[in-house]
Formats: sequence, C-alpha cells, structure tokens
Amino acid sequence: MAASSAQLKHHQTQIDRFYDIVYLLKSLSQVRGERIKQKCSLEKDGYRIAKFRRDLADALAYIAAYKKNPDYVTAAALTLSEDGEEVIVWVAANKVVEPGVIEFLKEVLHILSGISDRTHRPQGPYRAAREQDFQEDGSGLLSCILKFNSERNFAYYTSFLKTWEEDISPSEGAIAEDEDVRRLNEWIIKTFHRCSGRLAKEDMVNFAQECHKARTGYSEVFDTLKQLTHRYKNGLGNKFERLHKLLLKLGKHITVHKKLIQVRRSLQKDFDKGFEVRAVPKSSQTKIRSLRKGKFDLNNISRHLYREKDDLAAFFSHLEKFHDVKRISEDITKACKSGGRVHAEIQLIDHFDRTRCQFLDKDSPYIGCSKPACYLCYYYIAEHPNRYYPPSSHQKIYNIWCLPTLYQGDHEASIRFNAQKRFLKMMTEKLCTELRTEIANQREPRTYHADSTAGVTSTIYSHTLKQENLPQLYPFQTGNGTKENYRIPYPDPEEEHNDEEGTVVFKGRRRS
Repeated sequence: MAASSAQLKHHQTQIDRFYDIVYLLKSLSQVRGERIKQKCSLEKDGYRIAKFRRDLADALAYIAAYKKNPDYVTAAALTLSEDGEEVIVWVAANKVVEPGVIEFLKEVLHILSGISDRTHRPQGPYRAAREQDFQEDGSGLLSCILKFNSERNFAYYTSFLKTWEEDISPSEGAIAEDEDVRRLNEWIIKTFHRCSGRLAKEDMVNFAQECHKARTGYSEVFDTLKQLTHRYKNGLGNKFERLHKLLLKLGKHITVHKKLIQVRRSLQKDFDKGFEVRAVPKSSQTKIRSLRKGKFDLNNISRHLYREKDDLAAFFSHLEKFHDVKRISEDITKACKSGGRVHAEIQLIDHFDRTRCQFLDKDSPYIGCSKPACYLCYYYIAEHPNRYYPPSSHQKIYNIWCLPTLYQGDHEASIRFNAQKRFLKMMTEKLCTELRTEIANQREPRTYHADSTAGVTSTIYSHTLKQENLPQLYPFQTGNGTKENYRIPYPDPEEEHNDEEGTVVFKGRRRS
C-alpha cells in the first residue's frame, strides 16, 4: 500500500526558501492581493449547468462547516460513481470530517430530492422521510440546515453583541446622542434579546430568519449601518462595518438554502440514479520544516533573501517605515515552531490525483469550499495540470499551509512530486518578486478584509434578465452521458442584491 512505501521528500533547501518568504510576507501583510471572485459563466442563453454544479458544491460545503473554527472549513466536489450512475459528493475538512456531517449532508440531499421531484418521494433511513420535510417552500430543509448550524450562528450572534456592547458602547459618550445609533440600539434590544435576557443556541433557528428578513431589499437596518460606517472615523467606522458583515452572516444560511433548492431542481437528471456522500481519507499532517541550526528569526530570513548589503538596507528601511520590526520578528519566530495543515481543498485534489475519479464536469472540474480559497490554495488549484475551475479567493496567506505527503507507491507519484517541486519554485519566485515590488514602490500593507464567506453569492442570476419572459429549455450533458433539456430558472424577485458579506462593503471610505 502507498502508506507503507517510502515517503517522497523535497530538498530541505527548497522547503526553507519557500517558507522563508511565506512566513515573512504573512507577518508583513496577510492579504496579498485583491479579492478574486469566480468567473461568471453567463452565456447569451442563460447559465450553464456547470455553474449549477459548482454552486451546489459550494453550498453543501458551506452548510457542512457547522462551527466557526478553521478546523471545520469544509470542501466538497461532485463526481460519478465507479459505474457512472450515481453522483458521489466527496467531502474534506481542514481537520477531520465527522460522521455527523456525512449524515447531515445525506439528509439534506434526501430532502432536496423530495422537493425537486414531487412525483417520486425518495425513501430512506433519514428523518427526511416525513412528508412535511418535502414542502415545496423548503421550510423543512431550512429547519434542518439551521439546527445543524446553530453553533456557528451562535458564535456570530455572540461576536455581534460583543462588538456592539463593548467596542461601540451605544449608551456612553457622544455616540449616545446619535439618533441613528439610538434607533439601531432599539432594534438590537428587540431582536437580539428575549424577556429573560440574551438568546441561547437553541434560539438560533428563528433568530437567523429574523436577521435575514432585516436585509431584504436595502432595509433600514443595513442603511443605518452603512451611514454610521461613513460617519465615524476614530475606529468606530470599522466596528459598524463589522456589524454589517456579521448581520449578513447570520442570515447567510437562508440564502444558501434558497440556492440549494434552485440549483438542485436544475440538476434533476444528474441525480436520477441516486447519490452517496463520502469523506476523503485524512491527509498526513507533518511538520512543515525542520528548524535550522542556530537562531531562526527575521535577521536570518533577510540574510537568505538579500545577499547584497544595499538590498538588505533597503529592506530594513522599508520595514521601519511601515511595520513594527520587533513584532515581525516575534511573529516569524512563532511561525517557525508551528506544524503544517493540508487545507480541505488540497485534500480533495490529492484524493482525486490518487484515485482518478470522474467529475461530473470532467472538462472543468471544481472544488467547492465553505470559504474562498487562500492565496496558496488558489494558485495550487490554478496551476494544477488537471485544469480545475478557478475558485474565488480572499488572497490571504497562511504560514501553516503545506502540501500533501506523497509516497513512492502512489499513483503517478513521480509526476505529482515534480509538479509539487515546480509549484514550490514558482511560488517562491512569485512571492519574492511581490516583496521586491512592494519595497521598490514603497507600498504600505494592504487593508485587511474578512475571509469568512462561502464561495456562494446570492445573485445567482443577472438582474438584467427580464422576468416577464418565459423560461427556456437548454440542452446539456447529464451525469450519465445523455443529453437532456434543463429548465433554467429566472431570478427570484426576493433574492438579495448582494450577499458577499466578506467583501469590503463600503468602498471609498478611508480607514482610520
């Protein structure tokens, strides 16, 4: 077996050079570029079925990540079974996919099958066998999703109240005289509390729906948060923007639930023969690097990156101008002692490299995730020889990121090992070039932006489409290889204009 064969190891010098620049740039500015959104696959006649499949993978990954913790970041992909009949939903998590997650996704897909095909209600061992779970409005599905994600939404709820009560303190100082703050405080007291005090985790099902109602059609609550974000400069503006994002997250599962129903109805032929949900085997988690002999710190890294005295002087001059040199050094020293983590998306790709699964969209395979891809995952996916469809990315770099372990007995081990070598070399050169450019242009650190959004947007369809036109049928290849007509639905008039809660929602505001 592959696991018992010799491990393929990269040369330590190559590993060191890669993590030298990764550790340094993460300490300087974790955000390495502008947020990347998924390419729009809108064609003149409508959205391709491939887009629905990507949306389904993203949505399933999002609802499976039921805790607000990096360990629970989840990835999902759609393939065909060995006989080419059933759809297999593969799932991976940063740490481990728990059995409860697999059962939850089976139940969700079971309910979706019943909602999508009302003439043939699927039977099975899940709670979804009850008739009320198949209601056309999806209320049974929504309840299932919100109950499973109560812990995650409770974390958002707690963060919202902490920011409001402790960081903003609406009843103290000059801000207490602000009429908009007063009205917002009244809404928060009414919505975020009950007679006995704060809400509990079991209240999150109804609470999330209340938060979703608050954002429908540019509501007063969101308009007020936007106005307050622009109005206050002394750090409070950032706090109001954070509240805006948290409020969006609290209603996100309702938006995803709507999308699940929409896209699943458009993929009826894919699921005609049934489905399975499987977790990928856990990737080996190994230490990223061996510590070098002697002291390892900022000075050590800088001497490896810059051999010329003038270049070294320019580097430290840049650090002193824009950064806290002591903090940078401490961050790097701490990072060097950390272990590695194979991100969920990379675990899925590694599994598919080993097993050669057949994707539903074999010409444009896709890995869905509960968050946008990080900087390194994005380029790993973009540069992979299997030509994966590029995901959205928040462009943050993480110092515990690592490649999956390869063994001599693995499928195409030498080819994949050489691909890893090329990736390490390419990214080392790319990151070093970025650093040289920052120094030459005297560029200050990028503005931080949130990363906790699914690769799912609420605007599935362009709002320029005319809803008075009747839906049309478009031919597309199904999962079992036959061509069928798919009905492309038009936009839901109740769909929000924008659900990207992780983006900087108020462009043009100068951050203090």
